Amino acid sequence: MSQQPVQSVSRKLILLIKTGYWLALTIIAAMVIASFVLLQQLMAQQQHNHALLDIVSMQKALSQRIVFLAGATGAASRDKQPALVTALKQATGEFETNYDRLLKETGADPLSPARNDPKSIEYVLFSKPFHLDYFSVGLVANGDRLVSSFASQLGMQSDGYKGGGDRVGLDASVANATMSGYAALGQRISAFADQKSSNILDLHRTLFFATLGVIVLVALFIFRPMSNAILRKTRELVDARNSMAFIAVHDGLTGLHNRTFLTDHFDTLIKGAHRRRERLAVIQFDLDRFKQINDTLGHAAGDYVLVVTAQRMRDSCRASDLCARLGGDEFVMILNGAGTTEDIHALAKRILGEINEPITFQGTTIMPGASAGIAVYPVDADNAQDLLVHADLALYSAKKLGGGNFSFFSEELRRELDYRKQLEQDIRMAIANRSFEVYFQPQVSLTSGKISGIEALVRWRHETRGMISPGEFIPVAEKCGFMPDIGRIVISKAIEEAAEWNRAGIDFGRIAVNVSDTELR
Repeated sequence: MSQQPVQSVSRKLILLIKTGYWLALTIIAAMVIASFVLLQQLMAQQQHNHALLDIVSMQKALSQRIVFLAGATGAASRDKQPALVTALKQATGEFETNYDRLLKETGADPLSPARNDPKSIEYVLFSKPFHLDYFSVGLVANGDRLVSSFASQLGMQSDGYKGGGDRVGLDASVANATMSGYAALGQRISAFADQKSSNILDLHRTLFFATLGVIVLVALFIFRPMSNAILRKTRELVDARNSMAFIAVHDGLTGLHNRTFLTDHFDTLIKGAHRRRERLAVIQFDLDRFKQINDTLGHAAGDYVLVVTAQRMRDSCRASDLCARLGGDEFVMILNGAGTTEDIHALAKRILGEINEPITFQGTTIMPGASAGIAVYPVDADNAQDLLVHADLALYSAKKLGGGNFSFFSEELRRELDYRKQLEQDIRMAIANRSFEVYFQPQVSLTSGKISGIEALVRWRHETRGMISPGEFIPVAEKCGFMPDIGRIVISKAIEEAAEWNRAGIDFGRIAVNVSDTELR
């Protein structure tokens, strides 16, 4: 499958998952909100019903109180009647206010068809046998009349009613009828509230189970595929990270550790050897004929030789040892617990013998011909950098012996190293002081016998050691990267001298300056 259709399918899948996710989230949110609204309605309805039942209970008590105060006022002495009249007036007014509030809260309509339904509130208020509205209104009217009658008799302020108290019908029958009506009204309100609460609870229960069902469906068809996709991508990222971490510290061709890993872990190996009071051997390998193999058989053959050499190194060392490729055809092996010099000698001989075994590549037998240099901690050095330098010098010494052999770092090599370090410092000072001289070698034409040109050659006269041969200082300068600076000094002095000759009228032909290959890189 091409990349474009895969990306298209991936985009569609992501869009579908996102759409399903937001749709499910919206449904769940709507259900939660609806459940919350129903719960609020249920609580409000309960509060409303409790308020109505409280009013009904208060009305029953007030109806009894009005009848009682009416009888008590008539039977009381004249000096006690004013207080009873005031209490009767207050009870009647409160009864009337509560009744108006009750009609408003219930929304009862005398013309509603519900007045014929025995289960309705209108039936209790406006129909037989209760006629609660009739008795309540009558109770209020008779109470007001009785208050006006007693107020007139006592000389108190009244609304002008002139009839006698005996004409007002406030007796036990009225109280009982009112009490019975309000009891029935309380039952209707409770039954109505219970029915409405039951309906809301049923709907709430349905919403709850529907929400659970949606959550299960979302988990099965949205979140589960998404979690699987995330898990798969996480594994891919972890694998990629592990692969990148492996590549960062391993050589891509041979699979051995690279120079970065060696630099980061060499000091740790030295500290471990110091703590255990063991010797640690650094063996640096180099293939003697690697360039020849690349030039004659191709880079594929050279790569194959490197891979086989690396595998032979792995097979010949222990799990505690470290094998690394420094680059090109250079390898390093770090041997922990190396033992005595004789042990290291025998081990190096065995390893080198295995590496130098013939290699067959596409029917061609290749003789790799490796050489090795050995430096030992703590005999030759106590730090990673010096150990590698000393192993490299020992390798160079082994190569000078003809290759295919190994050499230990020695005091003679140490002296050569010290001399080389001093020579590097002297070269650096000579560059700063422009101490290099230019010698000119004439080029004579064999046909005419005349000078056809001159060749500029670099020479160095040391302040204390006298003239130093180019064959001695040029290799050091090339390895240290000093040749570009030396070349600029030689070219500058050669041009200055040639300019003087030209002004003096001396015919010298052309001028040539030798340069190192490091100056052309």
